[in-house]
Amino acid sequence: MLLLDLSKQSNELILNVTPLITSDTPELFMRVKTQFDFKEVVFPLGVNMSLFPKRYDSFIIVSSFLQGLNEGLGLYEIFEDVEQEKILEIGLVTIKNPIIEPDTNFVSLPDEDETKPTFKVYVKR
Repeated sequence: MLLLDLSKQSNELILNVTPLITSDTPELFMRVKTQFDFKEVVFPLGVNMSLFPKRYDSFIIVSSFLQGLNEGLGLYEIFEDVEQEKILEIGLVTIKNPIIEPDTNFVSLPDEDETKPTFKVYVKR
């Protein structure tokens, strides 16, 4: 299972797709689809940053590629070509979205009991 944290500027993905590549000049793409609302994004994986590419693959994903995805579980697919015909890997992904604190704090009204606690309300994006 992969974790994509949208509160970070980028995420490192550790995969093992190099042994499955059949093309001499592969262009790897990733599709992420959320299970809750079925939103989908497709983006290129870019350059393999792995120090040991025969053992594992490492890709840096900029969080701006993941705009529009909501927090929750999803599925990912790695493709070898832009036509998305040859699937190299399929798996689960957890998408973590930051909690945003609004500018306003909600407090009790003046005519209410002052011993009641005040609360902050947080809104998920």
